[in-house]
Amino acid sequence: MQRRTRNLLLVAGLMLVTLLGLTLLLLFRGAGSAEGAAGEPADVELSAPAGEDVLVAGFRLAQRTTVAVEAVGRKTGGAGRRWIWDSLGVNIEEDTGNPEAELAVTAWILDAATRQPVWMMTADSSTAVPRSLALRHATASLDLAAGAYEVYLASLVSRIEGPDRGKLVPLLSRLGGGDPDRNEDLSRCRVALRLPADRRAALTRFEVTGSMPGSLLGVTRNGDRSLRSAGFVMEKPGRLRVVTLFERASSWPAPADTAWILDAATREHVWEVGDNKGSHAGGSRKNRRIDEEVELPAGAYLVSYATDPSHAFPKFNAAPPHDPLNWGITLLPGADLEPATFRERPDLLDRGEPLFERTRLGDNVQVVQAFTLRRDGALLIRALGEGLGGPESEAADGSSISTTDDRTVWRMQRDNTVRGGGAGKNRLFDGIVNLTAGSYTLHVWTDDSHSFPKWNALPPWEPDAWGITIWPGPGLKRADFVLGPGTGTPAPQGQARPDTGTPSESAPSGPTPSGQPFSARTR
Repeated sequence: MQRRTRNLLLVAGLMLVTLLGLTLLLLFRGAGSAEGAAGEPADVELSAPAGEDVLVAGFRLAQRTTVAVEAVGRKTGGAGRRWIWDSLGVNIEEDTGNPEAELAVTAWILDAATRQPVWMMTADSSTAVPRSLALRHATASLDLAAGAYEVYLASLVSRIEGPDRGKLVPLLSRLGGGDPDRNEDLSRCRVALRLPADRRAALTRFEVTGSMPGSLLGVTRNGDRSLRSAGFVMEKPGRLRVVTLFERASSWPAPADTAWILDAATREHVWEVGDNKGSHAGGSRKNRRIDEEVELPAGAYLVSYATDPSHAFPKFNAAPPHDPLNWGITLLPGADLEPATFRERPDLLDRGEPLFERTRLGDNVQVVQAFTLRRDGALLIRALGEGLGGPESEAADGSSISTTDDRTVWRMQRDNTVRGGGAGKNRLFDGIVNLTAGSYTLHVWTDDSHSFPKWNALPPWEPDAWGITIWPGPGLKRADFVLGPGTGTPAPQGQARPDTGTPSESAPSGPTPSGQPFSARTR
């Protein structure tokens, strides 16, 4: 009898706990929250971001107008907040105390001309939504001058909130104060703008491009694992204004995303992000911005921008910058530059058919290739490999050229290469090698690890280019370069055969194993 009584009491207790949990769940998920208070339809509205995304809408005001703003965002709290940051070893202390990085879903308005925010939603400027554990509600009344504006709604929720670990964690979250249902929260997030009834005719909509006013050329909206380039010519010397947004935490020795400008003829860097940490670009403190001028002589140039595997447009893993559409590099006229003397030249990206190409090299490759120059000339060499050790140490995966009496006339080493993207040991030589007429031997090698397509650290920006490609340099004719006999791993399809110098059947096109398209001729 006593055992039966205890069992009945236990069942009753469980039923009471279940009933209490369901009641709390209904309260937290109930209707009547503050974000449903608006009665008038919105003149401009963004809502329900689909996970990691940046939504944007453009509007133009014909006259000064009062604009009412209402937004619902989401804080970064919850049982699993920032789990992916921890797993990737990112320094999450970078944004400690940063009011612009406390919301996982946030909104702001940008002046399209100045590219500066006129309003931002923050945790401090918002209040908790009733019966919600994570949602925040903000309102504002803005006095906006005539002009063009961009309104943004950005979500990081699926990147920084904890994953569902079985069925127990979501249940405990709802009953015990952990993460709410993120899909439901996303459906309630929005930003809405309303004008007085007598001023609505002053508002028109436009398609947002993000272009900076007066820009000459932009390589922007760059996503993860991207390397993009553009060519241009300056017909007269002048000052070029360079604006770039990139990723660099204060503790990092180098930027994760970077930009540079090359002289198309000499391949020399005439400008680069380098050690410049720039200024805060808004959002996370690792969002950086450089805005400066560079003096360039008349000539042809290549501008490039490269990103690592995370935190780029539109999927940022921390609070995005104020101007996310311009994640990349933009060129504008400097103080004395006549815009008519600047011309974009896409053809500068095409180096033509290579004289020799041996790329996509795997582990333990040894290639020895003879060639002859019939007259003095220059070779344009692009070699990507693995550099370890000091400035003059030989690359673990690299290339060299020697004379017939074994005198080295060129080799890859750390002090004549630059970052190749990804891991710091990925090194790139992209330059001119001047040789006198005569016979030479090209050596290309890889060691037993970190090569295409099996990397033991982050891969380079252009995995397909792992190896070497040679083109005629300035003034050298193709007939002046003659390939001799070669030994080593057979050339993959689409590359020059060492014994003939002629291309084989073209290889099928398609993405690299990383899922991103790359080209050995994009820089």
